Amino acid sequence: ILQPAIPLIVVLLGFAAPLASQAPPGLAEVDGAAITSEDVDRALGPQLAEIEQQTYQLRSQKLESLINEKLVAAEAAKRGISSGELIEQEVTSKAAAVTDEDIEVFYQENKAGIRGELPEVHDQIRRYLQNQRIAELRDAFMKALRTKAKIMVHLKPPAVFRAEMSIAGAPFK
Repeated sequence: ILQPAIPLIVVLLGFAAPLASQAPPGLAEVDGAAITSEDVDRALGPQLAEIEQQTYQLRSQKLESLINEKLVAAEAAKRGISSGELIEQEVTSKAAAVTDEDIEVFYQENKAGIRGELPEVHDQIRRYLQNQRIAELRDAFMKALRTKAKIMVHLKPPAVFRAEMSIAGAPFK
């Protein structure tokens, strides 16, 4: 039953090879001259480099976030509590309360950039300063967790874009 299929496969393979070699050499042709993907990439060099850099930054930020999540989860598991409870114990509960004096000092130092009088923005400033304190404590806590862990990051930055420039006809010494 399989024997008749073998010659058919050989015949089909015989047709596939010439078809593959007849594939156009680039993305487009103009009067027989090919435009390759390398030509397009070279022309888009700075824009592609910027997109690659943005992609790298997004991946790097997300990777740092996932590393932090794993570190917190591991520490919480060691202590037998949830990640939320760990953050509450080690970060949120340790943040000093913002005083009215803190708010007044911040308002006076940043008055030019703040719209509204102190009574109108008092609560917003309090929340901002409290969040700032919590962020500082969270950063310190994460740094402490990182020093205890073995972390290996394999994410590589994109290659540096190097533009090709012709110096033909350029003055030189």
